[in-house]
Amino acid sequence: MRGMKPKIVKVPVSNGCASVAVFDVKNVLLSLLHDTKLMKPENFAPGYDIFTGKATVESTQYGEVHTGWVFEQARAKYCGDDPDVFPLPLVSFYDKTYIDIYGSLSCAPYISFPAIFNLKCRSLLDFCCVFGYIPNLSYGKGKTNKQSSTEQLNEEHDCLRHIMKQLAEIQKAGFFWTNIMGRRVRVVPWIQHISGDIVGQNDISGQYQSHGNTANPWRECHCPPDNMDNPQPDCVLATLEEVNKAVAERDAVALKAMSKHPICSCFKGVPLSCQVSGIFGCTPPCMMHVSGGGIIKYQFGCVTEMIGANTSKQKEKECFDILHQNIAMASAHQSYKNMPRSSIR
Repeated sequence: MRGMKPKIVKVPVSNGCASVAVFDVKNVLLSLLHDTKLMKPENFAPGYDIFTGKATVESTQYGEVHTGWVFEQARAKYCGDDPDVFPLPLVSFYDKTYIDIYGSLSCAPYISFPAIFNLKCRSLLDFCCVFGYIPNLSYGKGKTNKQSSTEQLNEEHDCLRHIMKQLAEIQKAGFFWTNIMGRRVRVVPWIQHISGDIVGQNDISGQYQSHGNTANPWRECHCPPDNMDNPQPDCVLATLEEVNKAVAERDAVALKAMSKHPICSCFKGVPLSCQVSGIFGCTPPCMMHVSGGGIIKYQFGCVTEMIGANTSKQKEKECFDILHQNIAMASAHQSYKNMPRSSIR
């Protein structure tokens, strides 16, 4: 258990030093892979061979992580057809969590779940791998803080680098050998994707936060704001190569045109699933933030603009309210247990 103890790393920031709790990534992963209570066939993703990373049955629809084409690209690059390799894709989560109302105890945990396990297991704490905790870097700076967005992002990436450099070092060393379920294998971990809110994902990828004057609101492509409502956009993906070139040459014009900050990314040299866009392609949006906390809110705003606020057009509002009640009551009668419970509120 000695290897599971985190190190407190002091990272220089503008107002002193930030204390970053960093765990040994290799030991954290091995503690899970050597746990016989967790490493059982019934816990693995259905239709997946954990020793080859390949599907055991033909995939007719998208399901678990291994059914996606990005996974196959990453597996082919990092594992190939080596019979001794043990593929270990990591589904990660990075977002701030608040323990008190003042923000002094808030931090951003970097958590990973091996995608070899099924969705049910990945929702349990037993399968969770904590790699580190990033403290609240804005605490104590005050409202008069004049730091630029780029400087703030560089400080955050300096903290995250102590976690990410371990994955880069593991890859550089040719990954590591161990015994898993009685078989001697070489474990090959990589980051499949990182979940979180849009603000946090923009920060770790160095993207501008979306505003009215942002040239490219979405971090993965070069689409302008006017193309965001196009159901069939003709996207040109932002490549990691062109962004790194602009950062290395300090080409402020090119970076601004791509809506990217000139930061020293902590993901340099880290094994990632997306081979074209790098970290930009490894930060997909989650439905909770995009739909539940985003689009739906604006949909109600549009309805208000069309029907009117307060007491105007009461007849139309009553019809709309009845429609909502009917939908809520109809969905309450469904037989699918994984559907969310509806409410007339």
